[in-house]
Amino acid sequence: MEQSKEIGASLLISPFFGFSLVIVLMFVLRTLTKKTNFGESLFKEPKKSAAPWPIRIILILTCTAVSGFHGSNDGQKGVGLIMLILIGIVPIHFALNTTTNPSTLTAPLNKIETVLGAIDPSTLSIYDRNDLDSSKVMTARLMNSVENKSTISSIPKSNRFLIRKDIMLLNSHVKSLVAKTETRLSKNDKEVLSTNLKKYALLQTTLQNG
Repeated sequence: MEQSKEIGASLLISPFFGFSLVIVLMFVLRTLTKKTNFGESLFKEPKKSAAPWPIRIILILTCTAVSGFHGSNDGQKGVGLIMLILIGIVPIHFALNTTTNPSTLTAPLNKIETVLGAIDPSTLSIYDRNDLDSSKVMTARLMNSVENKSTISSIPKSNRFLIRKDIMLLNSHVKSLVAKTETRLSKNDKEVLSTNLKKYALLQTTLQNG
């Protein structure tokens, strides 16, 4: 909140500061060039159709600087909007549905564990074997986390982030393994994985934090 106030104050003050600085600079420039030919041509309408070369150069430099600063400012605004969207939406993926009974999800995890245990790792690449091993570890860890837990509030807060993370990674790894022909999963096994992962995804919600 304090940071927002500071940003708001800077947005209000900066125009006044800019205009004041311009007035001071114009006064100094007028004073220094008052009794010179250059000063007379600088602050009066040019007699020729084209402005003097010094004025042209100054205009080119200042207009270039304004364009550069304005463009960089627009870029900062875009990044700021993206950050607001990320801060507002991304945490949704790490939320827990407080209405779900965690203990009812032990059975789906058992089925997932059974199918993963039947996969022959010798036919997989080293990366897929790592995904398979990680999936088994996460499945066992999730089963231990939700076993005998009737409510989300009964899960220690220190464990909730790890549970959310394991749900997302397990879903990602299993989907990757299912897509590989080397796993040699039957249609029924793929259906078991897909169905039970959806049940377990009920722990996640788009509305509440655990």
